[in-house]
Amino acid sequence: MATPIVMPKQGQTVEQCILTVWHKEVGEEVYEGDLLFSYETDKAAFDEEATIQGILLETFFEEGDEVPVLTNICVIGEEGEDTLEFRPATLEEPASAREESPTETRKISPRARRVAMEMGLDYDQASPTGAEGRIVSQDVVALEPKKAPAAQVEQTVGDYRKVELSRARKLIGERMSASASAVPRVTLNTSFNASELLDLRKKLKADPSENGLGQITLNDMVIYATSRTLLNYPELNAHLVDDHLRLFDHTHLGVACDTERGLMVPTIFDADEKSLQEIAVEAKSLIKQCRQGVISPDYLQGGTFTVTNLGPLGIESFSPLINLPQTAILGVNSIEWKIKQADGEFIHYPAMGLSLTFDHRAVDGALGARFLP
Repeated sequence: MATPIVMPKQGQTVEQCILTVWHKEVGEEVYEGDLLFSYETDKAAFDEEATIQGILLETFFEEGDEVPVLTNICVIGEEGEDTLEFRPATLEEPASAREESPTETRKISPRARRVAMEMGLDYDQASPTGAEGRIVSQDVVALEPKKAPAAQVEQTVGDYRKVELSRARKLIGERMSASASAVPRVTLNTSFNASELLDLRKKLKADPSENGLGQITLNDMVIYATSRTLLNYPELNAHLVDDHLRLFDHTHLGVACDTERGLMVPTIFDADEKSLQEIAVEAKSLIKQCRQGVISPDYLQGGTFTVTNLGPLGIESFSPLINLPQTAILGVNSIEWKIKQADGEFIHYPAMGLSLTFDHRAVDGALGARFLP
């Protein structure tokens, strides 16, 4: 029996996904567990496996198309079965188009139709290369007159490569630009004696048990301490929305991490109610999911405060950008050895640097200073 396969919904807020790769072709045998297609959201990439066995009878979208979630994307069944009833409504031609071309029977993908409109080309002149005589986008692009050789030479001369920004990179850029241009931000830099923190880390690493304490990092400790301290500074554990503050009763801590797709900030929800070990385990799991591109979009939102750590890269001080609509972000820096006077003597101590950036519309400098150790 012919069975439609839909575009999965990854997270509560995702409305559409980009189809990136078809791993099967129309007419090919598909077995349960076979990789069928790949797709991505703004922040993560996913692979979809077949859950049934049969022939891939028809695909309704091509690579690069934006597909609404829960929309039929293809049909698997027995050879010769009809797939017309499963065709998404978005693929139907408008009545006006049918009236203008009452005899048209050519199949064309939504993306190819859109490309033809944008480029001002007549897709009726295209030679279809898609399945079952379907016109796909490259067929339409092929209709465009080739540019003069001189213009092509200009595109290749030089000692640089032109690389298009990914959708994720563009989104990061938009958010960072909004944060930098719209927020009157202030950054306070300080450091504290990290001797006790390092001693605790040393004891945990020496723990012979298999309870995971030996895997706890300095960053985990900073996250744990921050989740508790924020409850005493509600203006920092908040969202600034229009002309009011949303003060949260719990700390939903964003943990900035570097991935091949760019900066991502997964959220540890209710961090203030979790133990140090629970925070360490969850942080590592979320960061791993981000780097593998399988993080649920639900975990990439909802944060009330963010911690970003450039200490392992040797950074002594920086000005992190606020993750809007949050009101503040804490940057963790490297550990340096400093000298201070105590009881008439000069002593060396390990100092961990911290950089707090806050939105001056919601937070005053004195409050930010009191938050820092």
